Amino acid sequence: VAGKDIPAQVPITPSDLLIKEIPVEYIQPGAVTSLDEVIGQIASLPIAAGEQILKTKLLPPGKIGKSLSEITPAGKRAVNVSVDNMASIANLIQPGDYVDVLALIALPETAGGVKSAEPRLITLFQNVEALAVGGEFTPLTEAAQAAKKEQAKIASAGGTVTLALSPQEAVLLSFVQEHGKIKLALRSAQDTQKEAIKPADWDTLFQYLYPSKEAGAPAGERPVVEVYRGLNKEVVPLTEK
Repeated sequence: VAGKDIPAQVPITPSDLLIKEIPVEYIQPGAVTSLDEVIGQIASLPIAAGEQILKTKLLPPGKIGKSLSEITPAGKRAVNVSVDNMASIANLIQPGDYVDVLALIALPETAGGVKSAEPRLITLFQNVEALAVGGEFTPLTEAAQAAKKEQAKIASAGGTVTLALSPQEAVLLSFVQEHGKIKLALRSAQDTQKEAIKPADWDTLFQYLYPSKEAGAPAGERPVVEVYRGLNKEVVPLTEK
């Protein structure tokens, strides 16, 4: 825990820290448990005396005063994207956070033999690092965040977020931006797991709202089988015995 108030944007030294025994049920998610995880790191936000030190409030010292090319991980590309929900996340997302990249796209009429395709919201990439928000490379202090929110500087800076993507991901994202809309979903700092997520359309929405009989639908409805041929779906009622 912090032995005294630790200001933002300064390296943390051993004299700033205390070791304290805390019952397991009171340990906050993401709290560091080793001095080696903290000493030399940069406090991205102010840390009050006695507060448990969280990984989400720490930055590697190498990120301070560096250019964007220097903080971009090896093998990644810094891709500047305009996101459709920037106005709603501008005061929430911070450089160093991880996000999922969502894309709202409609397939062309010739894709997969589909004659008419409704727009689908798909999860394009998961657990992607945000290198910068607007022109900021490091998390803002609470005072700076308040000033940004009041003056709406992030939104007026073009509503952009810079993501760290692989070369192939960078190409795919650039393609999708030409044909659809990009949205970002902020992830928990403790959640790095990637999972299979169905594209969102009218079918998946109604399946979620009104599960099938096997999942507890009202009795009396005839069971059906969904038959998929490419991107086409056919619902076939089952016959009674």
